[in-house]
Amino acid sequence: MLNEAVLKSSTNVKGISWKFLSITSFTITGAIVRYLTSYSSNPLPIPELLFFQNCLAIPCFIYLLFTARKTLFAMDHTYQVTRTLLIGLGILFWYFGLKNMSLSDNVAIYLLGPMVCVAGGMLWLKEAMTLNKILAIACSVLGSMLVGWKKMNGFSVIDFAIFFPIMATIMFNVEKLVTRKMVHQKKQYPYLSTVYLMFLISVVTGVWSIKGWTPPHLEDLFLISLLASLSLFAGYCATKSMVYSEATYLIPISYVKLILASVLGFFLFGEFPQTVSHWMGIGLILSSIAILTAPLSLRRRIPAEAM
Repeated sequence: MLNEAVLKSSTNVKGISWKFLSITSFTITGAIVRYLTSYSSNPLPIPELLFFQNCLAIPCFIYLLFTARKTLFAMDHTYQVTRTLLIGLGILFWYFGLKNMSLSDNVAIYLLGPMVCVAGGMLWLKEAMTLNKILAIACSVLGSMLVGWKKMNGFSVIDFAIFFPIMATIMFNVEKLVTRKMVHQKKQYPYLSTVYLMFLISVVTGVWSIKGWTPPHLEDLFLISLLASLSLFAGYCATKSMVYSEATYLIPISYVKLILASVLGFFLFGEFPQTVSHWMGIGLILSSIAILTAPLSLRRRIPAEAM
């Protein structure tokens, strides 16, 4: 029993370590996008940024295409196309959010992800509706409204830019629900999904970028190369973390993402939450995650205490 406990603890540490690397890489990519689209002396249009990012990942595209070649004509492509559209739209909304709002605000809204999965699971996958789920969703919705609250001409209004990260979060997490459905039906082909995504984004953003093309500087190309590499690395680390640990162990680590985003946003761009409502909103979003995960942690401890 002791050896099993030590082994499980060791694998969880590995999973958490991979998750931390994923979160760090993800946060740095957000800072790079924020800089290139808002703070650079030569701000790049988002379609052009996405086009260059995918072009620089062509070697990865060729490798994945070669890996997925056997499944290209031997499967139903409906789920793959659905996943591709959801992820593509999610990335587009996410980048527009980073252009128009602070890094920490975007990450705070991104933490609503588990709530979207919970709501989708109850509505689409017919999962159980419990009090803690309803309370967590209510806290997250109220928190997101407070994060987007601002003063304009003496009136309190919601900054409509907040809908960019909200829509990105919805798209990314609906894609996770589709993936869960694919797993149940044994229709999951991750390599092929990535091939679809890179091809679609490259074509659409390439055509979109023709009008209003902004020649990138050498510094921009270096940062875009770093952005492409870190994006791939973040995805790889996230996958590895799920191999070693259960999702319930990894969800609380998401808190670190907001801390890293706040630190990077403050030191790189001088961004920091200023109002009480802003802090209250962030607190409610973090509370919603705690409300959602607390029963899971309790259920994990009960068997150990009973023994």
